[in-house]
Amino acid sequence: MSKFSVKKPITVLVGVVIVLVLGFVSFSKMTPDLMPNMDMPYVMVMTAYPGATPEEVEENLTKPLEQALSTLEHLDEVESTSSANYSTVTLKFTEDVNMDTVSVDILQKINMISGEWDEAISSPFILKLNPTMMPVTVAAVSMEGKKTAELSALLDSTLMNKLEGTAGVASITASGTVKEQIHVTLNKDKIKALNRKISGAVDDNFTEAEQKLSDAQSKIDSGKAEIEAGKAEVRNGQQALAEQTAQASAELNEKQQEISDGRAQIQTQLQNIDTQLQQLETSKASLEQMQKSVEQLESAQKELQDSVAQLKELQKTVDELETAQAALDAQIASAPTEEAKEAIRQSDAYKQTQAGLAQIDTQLKAMGMSRDTLADSVKTAEDSLSNVEQGLSQIDAGLASQNIKRSDIPAAISEMETGMQQLEDAKTQLNETLKQLESGEIQLNDAKKELEKQKTNSMFRLSDAAAQLASGESALTSSQQQVDSSLEQLKEAKEDAHDKADLNNIITLDTLSK
Repeated sequence: MSKFSVKKPITVLVGVVIVLVLGFVSFSKMTPDLMPNMDMPYVMVMTAYPGATPEEVEENLTKPLEQALSTLEHLDEVESTSSANYSTVTLKFTEDVNMDTVSVDILQKINMISGEWDEAISSPFILKLNPTMMPVTVAAVSMEGKKTAELSALLDSTLMNKLEGTAGVASITASGTVKEQIHVTLNKDKIKALNRKISGAVDDNFTEAEQKLSDAQSKIDSGKAEIEAGKAEVRNGQQALAEQTAQASAELNEKQQEISDGRAQIQTQLQNIDTQLQQLETSKASLEQMQKSVEQLESAQKELQDSVAQLKELQKTVDELETAQAALDAQIASAPTEEAKEAIRQSDAYKQTQAGLAQIDTQLKAMGMSRDTLADSVKTAEDSLSNVEQGLSQIDAGLASQNIKRSDIPAAISEMETGMQQLEDAKTQLNETLKQLESGEIQLNDAKKELEKQKTNSMFRLSDAAAQLASGESALTSSQQQVDSSLEQLKEAKEDAHDKADLNNIITLDTLSK
């Protein structure tokens, strides 16, 4: 090596220069860290939940966070801690993860669920674990011949102040220091004994004032008892008045109800009577109409019967005359000579037959008929008579359903008229009774008004007595307030005197330290 150095001096010089340059550069760029700058795959999410128990933190905060964060990519492990007032979730990722991207993903997951959180939950704090979080320098201090307390005093008063003033130092923390203290203990038993004597003397000074306030309180209590007795009498009077008024009102209401029920019954009966009258009037009109129809049908029956009999008699006569005429015409037709035929024509029988037929033709003409239409007229009259008799049969059937006959119709009408008159009389009587009930109701209303008037007057008297008692009670209340205020002031003065005389407040450690 030495031979190479001698033979190659320039090469050695260049190597030395390079080493010096590299050493200088390394020294200038070197930082005083205990650990190198590394990206560790750990992230801690800390969230505050003030006032919450560990169970509430676990249920409402930690579990939702774990469920949301467990879907992150490159996640290896999840650990969580639920404590009172806060939650901690530690995430461990794989070595190939990009910690900057993971922080953004974690924030997005938290934002997705934070909207459903309780208002008391604070925003989560995301912390990436890094060796740079550790102290830069840790040093131990010792000094020969100095005790721990003396060394602690020197460290606090001198050394730490100088180190904190060094450029580039952010903070300094000391641990293991010791501070000397002096403890002074008071004799509580002696202080209590002296306090009892002093308290007794203070109480004696307030005894007379307390007695006067006690006498005033007794008078107020006596007055309150008298007022309460008066109020009880007023309440009893009000209750008795209410009971009496209620009983009288109930009786009047009962009577009024009876009148109202009776009026309702009478009105119902009047309605029933009106209904019955209407029904009777309708039945009477129906019977009268039926009686009129019966009379018309019976009259028509009689006329038709006479007409049919008359027409049949004419038909019989016509038939006889026409038969006789036919026989004579046959004789004329069979006569050998004209003289014989003329003789027949001039005979009395032929003339009587011709006269009879002429008379019948005249009679039929007056009736609007002829021998040719006589048979049809008979048939028409018989049909009409049949229709009339059928109508009478229907009337008889309708009357039979009512258990009466045609001959009973006038009696039934008379009976209905009698019933209608009786109903009118009953209606008049009910209206008279209704007027009496209305008069009784008016009297009951007057009685109720009088009862209300008496009730009002009695209530005024009781209210006046209650007002007087209230006035007295107000005066007693004012006196009570004055007594209470005096008692409170006396109590405060007494407590103040006790506090000022209390040796515990006089002989204290602060007093002794001064």
